[in-house]
Amino acid sequence: MDTGQDWRPEEARKSLNRILPEVEQLFSEQIREAGQDWHQFKHRLYSEWERLFVCLHHLYGWQYDFFYTLHRILHSLMSYWLERPLELKLLDAKRETEPFRYVSEKMVGGVLYVDLFSDDLSKLADHIPYFKKLGLNYLHLMPIYAVPHGDNDGGYAVSDYRAINPDIGSMDDLARLTSALRDEEISLALDFVFNHTSDEHAWAEKAKAGDPDFLAYYLTFPDRELPDQFQKYLRDIFPTVRKGSFTWCEEMSRWVWTTFNNYQWDLNYANAEVFRSMAEEMLFLANQGVEVLRLDAVAFIWKRLGTNCENQPEAHTIIRAFNAMARIVAPCMTFKKDMVKLTNLRKNIPAFQNGGMEVISTGNPHLFGYIRAFEDQKIMILNNFSDRTQKMDGTVRVKYCAKNEALNLLRNENILISGDFLLGGYQPVGWIFPKNKISFVSYDHYFLYLPLTELSRRPL
Repeated sequence: MDTGQDWRPEEARKSLNRILPEVEQLFSEQIREAGQDWHQFKHRLYSEWERLFVCLHHLYGWQYDFFYTLHRILHSLMSYWLERPLELKLLDAKRETEPFRYVSEKMVGGVLYVDLFSDDLSKLADHIPYFKKLGLNYLHLMPIYAVPHGDNDGGYAVSDYRAINPDIGSMDDLARLTSALRDEEISLALDFVFNHTSDEHAWAEKAKAGDPDFLAYYLTFPDRELPDQFQKYLRDIFPTVRKGSFTWCEEMSRWVWTTFNNYQWDLNYANAEVFRSMAEEMLFLANQGVEVLRLDAVAFIWKRLGTNCENQPEAHTIIRAFNAMARIVAPCMTFKKDMVKLTNLRKNIPAFQNGGMEVISTGNPHLFGYIRAFEDQKIMILNNFSDRTQKMDGTVRVKYCAKNEALNLLRNENILISGDFLLGGYQPVGWIFPKNKISFVSYDHYFLYLPLTELSRRPL
């Protein structure tokens, strides 16, 4: 009889108690070697399993092999924790004692392109004294993964999450860099391209070769019937580059869902194996010492006919499930994700003048502004007008906007653009840059995004 009570917590407990002994047996030797650390892992596992189970049941509970999915995911959790280096397990223990570290007003971060800043990863460590001088404790590297030659969307068409673009180094170089940064209390952040892979990724290559298991990793269609029904509700992400969200693949004789570019194939998160495989890529990066992941394009990861396939409830459920897995294996890892949709700036965003610079600013506590320079050939980041941050269950909402997207949006609103584009930031700190030496600069709610040149700090 239905009592109205939520049955999932009890079923979560039962599922773990049934699966765990079997998986423990598979890793019995490594567990003995882990000693007391194993009990700490089990404590986190039992603490987070209910949340993970509920998320997974919401996403995949209707599938006949759901118990198999749970078994596979538990196997992944244990495997990657056992492989986790001791120094990172010690960092996990430390971070668990400071859960609000990333919402502190003392957090200052920078972002850079490795090839433009230091040529390669091995030389980047030489700049750590400079980062310390700036007061950084968070460093975000723009995409560094292996990508196809030619079109790769600036590094966001990933061919291999476990390999670095050979032009800038190797995964060993990355691990050495994260260790050197960690010694100076600087956390490393990377983008995690969540929605899609390159069409040259091994999964895509296997799909093109006819492997049905990997064909199911992507959203493909034999004809235009379903794509045309979906397309009625979808927006073009790069309307000046291409129309539509589907690309014909000659090798498969099928249409592939490609939200962004025709060489970026959308992953099928309705397939539990896609969820597990991407979670393993996340845990692999965590084990290289990456402490922060910016989850790229998460708004697009779940498709539902009759909607614009953005910000569906399941997308949030997937992130919660990923978060639970990270809390179990690598508690020091933190997520940063896009939370902003920009529309109708001229109607909704007030503009005002400030000392020869035009600033367009939201009236939102999560302020971010658009700044353009005039004839003085310099650009200044202005402070924002919020004196508080928003905290919700330890989660911080951070504003982010790609430079090109914002510029296009401003142009679409008939706002004159002359000079480079910047974002307004949280702390009242002023930075002056030579305009012609900036490759990418923004400043979001907690993290200062630095230019690729020496800075001079000036009072506002």
